[in-house]
Amino acid sequence: MESDDAAILIGVSQYRDPSLLDVPAARNSLHAMHRLLTSPELCGWSEDQVHVLEDPAGATDLALELHRLAEETTGTLLIYFVGHGVVSKSGALCLAAGDTQPRYPDLTGLEYDKVRSALLDSPAQVKLVILDCCYSGRIIHGLAGAGESQLVDSTDVRGVYTLTAADQVAHVPPRDETASTSFTQVLCDVVRSGIPGAPPTLALTDIYPKLKSTLKARGLPEPNHRVTDTVESYSFSRNVAYAGSTGFRLLPQEHVDHFLRILAAQPRHDLTTQSIEKLEDWPGVYLLHRESSDAPEILYAATGGRSIAVRLGRHLRKINGRCYIDARDLSFSYLKLDDDLSVLSPEASCTSTFTPRGVLRCGTTPASVTTTRGG
Repeated sequence: MESDDAAILIGVSQYRDPSLLDVPAARNSLHAMHRLLTSPELCGWSEDQVHVLEDPAGATDLALELHRLAEETTGTLLIYFVGHGVVSKSGALCLAAGDTQPRYPDLTGLEYDKVRSALLDSPAQVKLVILDCCYSGRIIHGLAGAGESQLVDSTDVRGVYTLTAADQVAHVPPRDETASTSFTQVLCDVVRSGIPGAPPTLALTDIYPKLKSTLKARGLPEPNHRVTDTVESYSFSRNVAYAGSTGFRLLPQEHVDHFLRILAAQPRHDLTTQSIEKLEDWPGVYLLHRESSDAPEILYAATGGRSIAVRLGRHLRKINGRCYIDARDLSFSYLKLDDDLSVLSPEASCTSTFTPRGVLRCGTTPASVTTTRGG
C-alpha cells in the first residue's frame, strides 16, 4: 500500500561486538528526532508517517525494511540514521547494526550503497537523508586513505538532499546518559529556536549554515551536505523566529506546506523557446533558477493566472535583451494548478460576498464598492 510521506528513523545504541562501544546518545538522538518531526509547531509529521527502527540487530532485515518503506512512499521520504559508521577495506561507508562485526563491515553492516539503491527505487518526489555517524561525509566526497580505492560520489541521486555529521569521527558527549549526539542536538536546537531573518518555513539549506557555524564555534566536527535538483527548497520546518504577521490566514499552514513540498519536487527545464512551446496554456506557479557550482539559486517565483507559458515567454524575451545575464544559465520549474487563483484574492471575495451594509449576497458586487489591487 503506497503512502504519501514516510520518515524512517534508525538508531543503534547497543552492539554485540565488544570493539563497538554502546552509544546511549544514539538512542537519545533517535527519540529527539522523533519528537522534532512529530511536533505540530515545527515539522508537523503525523505519528503514522514516522517509522522508528530502534536497535535493529541485523543489517539484512534492516535493508529489507528500508527498501519496503521507500518503495511505498510517493511524496516525501526521509531517512535518518544515528549510530556507529564503519569503513570497509574498499573505503565504503557501512552503517553498523547491532550484530555488525568491524572486521567484516561490508558483510555484516548496511553498506550505504544499499541505502542509495532504496532511494533510486523509491517513487518519492522529495528524498532527504540525514546521517549522524562517523565517516558519513565519505558518501559526499571521496575521502579514501592510503591503500583505499577512491570513492564515487554515492549521493548522486536525483531529487535528494543529503546531510552528514562528520567527514571523520563524529562527536558524542562523554559520561552523560541523557545527552544526544552533538550533531543531532545542535540540529534540533536550531530548528526549535528558529532563524531570525529567514523565511516563514525553513528548508534544510536554510538550517545548514547555522548548524555548521554553531558546531564550528564549539570546536566540534563540521557537517557536510549535498543537494540535487530543486529539493533544496523543500519546507522542512516552520520558522518559529519568523517576525512576520500573525494575522488571519486564508490558507491553513498545512496546505501551504504540502504545496511547497510538491513544488520543490518538480523537475527543471532549460529556459528556451523550445521548452516553453511544449507547455499548454494553463494557470499555475513557476520558479526561475540559475545554475551555480553549489546548488541552483531561485531567482524568481510567480504565478501565471492564465498561462505559465505566456509569462515564461515574456521572461525569456526580456532576458535576451539584457547584457548581464545569459538565458543559457537559467532553467524553470512549474506546477499546474486546477484552482482559479483569483479566488484567493481577499478583496475579490469581499466584494462578491458582502454589500456595503454587511448583508450577505453571494455572487454580486455592490456598485458602491471598488476593488483595488496592491502594487
